[in-house]
Amino acid sequence: MATKLAYKEVPNISFELIDLLGEVGIYTVEDLQAVGGKEAFLKIRHKIKERPFHTLCSLVATCRWQYKNELDQKTRQELRFFFEELEAKDKAEQAANAENA
Repeated sequence: MATKLAYKEVPNISFELIDLLGEVGIYTVEDLQAVGGKEAFLKIRHKIKERPFHTLCSLVATCRWQYKNELDQKTRQELRFFFEELEAKDKAEQAANAENA
């Protein structure tokens, strides 16, 4: 049976994050684990560009049933690199759009 995302029962998940995940079709812990933390972050970010790094960490950690402060240094570095690449792509896209306007 699928475990619904519920505040206080799942590490790192706030009411706001539950709502955002629901908006992108992720309703259960199993849904989140199947999609993965990075992909869930991308889906949320597609709707709302301004999502902080800690949201990415929260999603990845939740998939592992960990608290985000329990993520090891290597994982945090990989996530930071992933996040910074997204930020760089966004800035490049904004610059290109400004030139075309």
